Order: sequence, then C-alpha cells, then structure tokens
Amino acid sequence: MQTKEKSDLFVVAIQMGAIAAVIYEYWGKLWGAAIGLFSGEPKGRHLGVSIIAANQLLHGLVHHACDCW
Repeated sequence: MQTKEKSDLFVVAIQMGAIAAVIYEYWGKLWGAAIGLFSGEPKGRHLGVSIIAANQLLHGLVHHACDCW
C-alpha cells in the first residue's frame, strides 16, 4: 500500500468512528423519531421533512459547486 492510500484509509476509518459515535449517542432520539415518522406523530413528520430538505439542499450545493451532474 502506498502512503497516500494508507492516509486515505486512516481518514475514512476516523470518519466512520465519528459517525458511529454520533449514532450511538443519539440512537434513542433517532429511533423515536423514525418510529414517529411511520406512525404519523409530529416529531416523525418533522424528521421526514428535515431529511428531505437537507438532502435537497446538499444536492443543490454540490451541483452548484462542481456543476458535474
């Protein structure tokens, strides 16, 4: 393995660890909101709308920044 590949692998491993830590910390909130999404509770609807809005915003920013799609 080249040094650049090792460095990239390390960065990915660190990021995955950070994501896993956030999921672990907020699992109860995330699970409750996900259940609410399918049961029609306001908390769940808010989660669904927030996820869709964030996805659209991110897609728009990436598309505008690289103009590659």
